[in-house]
Amino acid sequence: MMRPAFRDLLCVLVLAALSVVAPRLEPSYRELWTFLPLAVAAPLVVTAILLLSRSRAATIVALVIHAAMALCCGLVVVLSIFLLFTILFAGTAVVLGPPAVLLMLNSAVTIGQLAKRGARS
Repeated sequence: MMRPAFRDLLCVLVLAALSVVAPRLEPSYRELWTFLPLAVAAPLVVTAILLLSRSRAATIVALVIHAAMALCCGLVVVLSIFLLFTILFAGTAVVLGPPAVLLMLNSAVTIGQLAKRGARS
């Protein structure tokens, strides 16, 4: 299994690719879809740096950031499910949903791995 820091950096690359692709899918909100994935990628870069340091305090801060990201991404997944039922916003749901699921699962796996590592030490 990949180390959490490298998995976070892989998610950053996915979000960077999304910031290039999403404005072409939703051209009416070009600025939003360019900068929103990059704004979500910033905490992932911070957690990757924190997890590479191997400090216990840095790990706790990274856990808090991942817990907040899992909660927010879960809410975005629920929002995108509701947006799928609205014909006018189905494109927004398609752009928001898959990255939110990816980030939510990344945060859940990272929290699980770090909790196991903390229980062993």
